Amino acid sequence: MLSHADGTDAEYFHEICNLVPQLADSSVEVVDFLRKSVAAFTGELHQAAADALKEAEEVAREGHMR
Repeated sequence: MLSHADGTDAEYFHEICNLVPQLADSSVEVVDFLRKSVAAFTGELHQAAADALKEAEEVAREGHMR
């Protein structure tokens, strides 16, 4: 799933960023993917990854979604 979210399909990338923190319980792989995405992209893809990373890190700290 993460390997296909390379930014070539913005809609798919957004869906991944919205779902991944919930589905994967913010595993190390998910957080790493989101950190790399934040560094790699600009504009709306960067923002989507940054928002998802914020939630994923929160889940990792607190153990649940809000």
